[in-house]
Amino acid sequence: MTRLPYALALSLLASPALAGPPIEQPAPTGVSGAATIYDCQIAGRTERFVIAGGALAEGPGTLSVLTEDVYVVTRGGVTYLIDPTGVQIDQGVDAGKWPCVESMAAPAPTPAAPDASQMARIVELEAEVANLQAALSAAHGERDAAIAAREAALAASAEAEASSAAASTAAQTALNEAAALQSRAETAETAATTAIAAQAAAEARVVELEAAAAASAVQMAEAQTSLDQTMATLATANARVAELEAAATADATEMAQMRTLQGQMAETLAAAEARVAELEQALAASMAAPEEDMAEDTAEDAGAMTEGTEEAAEDMTDGADEAAEDMSDDTGSDDMTEDHGAMEDAAFDADAALMAIEAADLSPISRAALTAAVEQARNNPDFVAEVVTRLQNALGE
Repeated sequence: MTRLPYALALSLLASPALAGPPIEQPAPTGVSGAATIYDCQIAGRTERFVIAGGALAEGPGTLSVLTEDVYVVTRGGVTYLIDPTGVQIDQGVDAGKWPCVESMAAPAPTPAAPDASQMARIVELEAEVANLQAALSAAHGERDAAIAAREAALAASAEAEASSAAASTAAQTALNEAAALQSRAETAETAATTAIAAQAAAEARVVELEAAAAASAVQMAEAQTSLDQTMATLATANARVAELEAAATADATEMAQMRTLQGQMAETLAAAEARVAELEQALAASMAAPEEDMAEDTAEDAGAMTEGTEEAAEDMTDGADEAAEDMSDDTGSDDMTEDHGAMEDAAFDADAALMAIEAADLSPISRAALTAAVEQARNNPDFVAEVVTRLQNALGE
């Protein structure tokens, strides 16, 4: 059975032209003898080639003889190279080497001349063949259109895949950008938290500096109070010097000594005022200095101010005592003797006063100044009244 390389429509196969009685195919012109039949197994089907007298005896196509038993058959646009070992197809879906079985057929009988009815049938069959060829051409066009449509669909599918890949890439890029933005937001939040903590620390530092400044101001106030007390003591000493100068007008030597003492007291007062100015400058500098430096400077300034006040008080006390002793010894005034007696009768207890000062809540500067004044009053009763007044003001009694 010869297999056509085309798919024919079922309506064509059912045509009345194909339903008539079989007609013997006439042998080709010049063909004589037996025919050679090649049954080839091509892609699971049997393809038959009948060659007789150097031409195809059955089926469509053309045949060329290359050498003995080597033929080239062109059928349906496909070229078949046939030899006794098989058939070679160089293109199409059936390309390759396929096996063939060669057999011999008896020569076909010489047909009788067709009558009028057979000629009419032949004409009808030729018309049907023409119709079949037209239908075959139309089928080829439809096949080509289907192939073109399939290729267009494949191109559209490839384009859709490319678009999908591009969309996937864009989505991944968007996800990466979102992750980067989230990371930047977390970094900004961390920086904000750090800034808030730094601001809180700065505010705490400001509070500490304000507290230190307040403490320094309190110490300055105490130093000023002590200085005022020293000034009062100096004024009392100056008054006492004036009294002594009035009592010792006859003794020029003693007057010179008194002037010297007054100069020393003035120098002591100037040194105390200069020290207070230094302390004020140190306080102003400590307001801008770090906390540790401010605490150390304040402690050192307080100690220095205490020492300066104590030295000033001791100098004034020693000077006043020496002047009082000299004036008492040299003048021998009865009035001064009576004043000393009156002070001694007051029963001033220096030890009790010192214990009260030690137990009171006073700054080191005030405690040192009051202690020096009490010791001065212990040695010179003339200062008892003034010291008692200062003790009452300081202790609140």
